[in-house]
Amino acid sequence: MTTDIPTIDPWSVPALAVSSEEEEVLSDEIKPLLQWMEEDYYLSRKVHGLSDRWSRDYGPFWVPIIECLDDPTTREVWVYAPAQSGKSTLATGWMGHTVDCDPAPMSLVMPRDTDCSERVETNVIPMFEANARLVRHAGGSTRNINIGKLTMFDNMPFYLMASNSAGDLAGKAICKMILDEVGKFPRKVGREADTVTLARDRLETYKDRSKLFGVTTPVAKGDLADREWTKGDRCEWWVPCPHCGLSHILKWSNVQLDKTEDGHLLEADVYRQGSHARYVCPRCDGPWSETDR
Repeated sequence: MTTDIPTIDPWSVPALAVSSEEEEVLSDEIKPLLQWMEEDYYLSRKVHGLSDRWSRDYGPFWVPIIECLDDPTTREVWVYAPAQSGKSTLATGWMGHTVDCDPAPMSLVMPRDTDCSERVETNVIPMFEANARLVRHAGGSTRNINIGKLTMFDNMPFYLMASNSAGDLAGKAICKMILDEVGKFPRKVGREADTVTLARDRLETYKDRSKLFGVTTPVAKGDLADREWTKGDRCEWWVPCPHCGLSHILKWSNVQLDKTEDGHLLEADVYRQGSHARYVCPRCDGPWSETDR
């Protein structure tokens, strides 16, 4: 005689009470990454100084990167960009879209444990709190998001850990991997290889559809990030001039500094006060306002 044993879903929770405005958010529509970010990704006032949906207007240069992340034939995307340009914001948005629309085993690796804690508090939790559907994927509470160990979003495993603990991923099959601030990663993890090599090893199980997203602020020539960036096609963003329409790569040589009547630079404190430097178009010499820049 056999007895049916009930299966208990540890993440099953009572349906959340939602407002009419949230009903649309809880629809079953699967959206491309760019559409999802512009419709369902809310920025935190604590980090960005505003509480609003993410928009391509904040960084039009991210659109080609987003298209690469959505492209099923692209295996790796590496971004080498200045600080405060929105790299981590994009990476967090890709995580949210994966949880919501394209669940797959995923990991986010950052330089230190403190970086992981800060990312959860300032980016991940606000994103989940602003989207009713994301909270449901987390079992109804952001307290279920763990650092350094497994988090389950419905049936999707997710790992958030520091680069010096990346060896803990050994034996785990990962489909999507975010490596954030790779320039600050250690050269090696204990006796293991470097974090990038370990990450690629973890992606082998899903090699036909895996995705590695590496982002960093330039740190030092020859570090892990510089090495990977040099291997790629090194595409650069061409910015159109708001006056004449010329698209060009932004260069420091196009920055004009006010000078004295005899052609000498002003005191450094004067420049720090602002309004004594501007970016100009290399073709029409049109000065860009702060909004233009």
